[in-house]
Amino acid sequence: MTPKTFVLALLLSILFVAGGCTTTPILDFSIISTKSLPVEDLEGLERREIRVTGQTKQRVYFIVPVGNVSIRTALERAIDSVPGGVALVDGSIKLKQRIFFPFIYADSKIVVEGTPLVDPARESR
Repeated sequence: MTPKTFVLALLLSILFVAGGCTTTPILDFSIISTKSLPVEDLEGLERREIRVTGQTKQRVYFIVPVGNVSIRTALERAIDSVPGGVALVDGSIKLKQRIFFPFIYADSKIVVEGTPLVDPARESR
């Protein structure tokens, strides 16, 4: 192996090893919503048997961030994925980060997952 090939292989190995992936739990919740819900109306809500997710993502190209991660936006996307959805129960919020090549490309995303609560009055709209 020539010295140039060795240095190139070493640099590629360092970049490959330096890349990685992490998942950080931010919050586990019993009930959460971005909608305006009177407490008296909670009894009339129906719990669905499916799990839904919502996410927002930010990419980084050559140290320049593109996009925005927002817990509120990810939560609204998860709730709105079910017609009549007003809240999520028994769920979690996680931050997932991946670094493929340091200072060249990375991404971060917020993932909200939970079981939707549906208001039958809003479902038909």
